[in-house]
Amino acid sequence: MFTPELVDAAVAKHGRGELRRRLLPARLVVYFALGLCLFARESYEEVIRMLTSGIPR
Repeated sequence: MFTPELVDAAVAKHGRGELRRRLLPARLVVYFALGLCLFARESYEEVIRMLTSGIPR
């Protein structure tokens, strides 16, 4: 399981966190890369839609 804490720790360990607020935070980019692997037949737009479907706008 890739918990938010695990992903944040991996991002921090490799010094890849944000220096300023971005449209796509590092954690979401990690989940996006994993989603692209898991849903290789889907478009980028569909994968990001699946990842963000429960986030209020």
